[in-house]
Amino acid sequence: MKKAVICGILSALLSGLVATSCVQSQKKLPRIAICGIAIESSTFSPAVSTEEMFRTRYGDSVFTYYPFFSPDSGIINRATWLPTLRGHAMPGGIVTREAYESLVTQTLDSLKNKLPLDAIFFDIYGALSMPVYNTLAYEFDSASDMEAAFCGISSEHVYSRITNPTVEYLEER
Repeated sequence: MKKAVICGILSALLSGLVATSCVQSQKKLPRIAICGIAIESSTFSPAVSTEEMFRTRYGDSVFTYYPFFSPDSGIINRATWLPTLRGHAMPGGIVTREAYESLVTQTLDSLKNKLPLDAIFFDIYGALSMPVYNTLAYEFDSASDMEAAFCGISSEHVYSRITNPTVEYLEER
């Protein structure tokens, strides 16, 4: 069922992209990159998911993950497909910062190398949990340093949902 739905969605999208492209040139097909990362991770699991735990496909091997990209599918010839990276890991615990950074950087670098693009088939699945910094309090050198942090004058962290190392990391990405 899921594959049929994905095929239907891709066909509908391609119809719109090809129709738009045909106005400019009868032979121009849309350039669509393919990328994705999938894992079900849980902060409650003691397991840690590293990059080695992802089965990562690069380039044309990305097509082997999707049966609807077979040569006789009808979809494969309706666009210029540009596979980049597709990583999938078994369910586990948090994904290490190094694994996340590496997979995202590889994906972004590959996408940049494929520019210009008309669309991205972004296949993400699951819940990717980053390490959470379990901190109840932060240490300050002085009362005035603490005051500056709590008043927003300095960039030090205070215990809150708004400013903590985990939120800072995600904002930087």
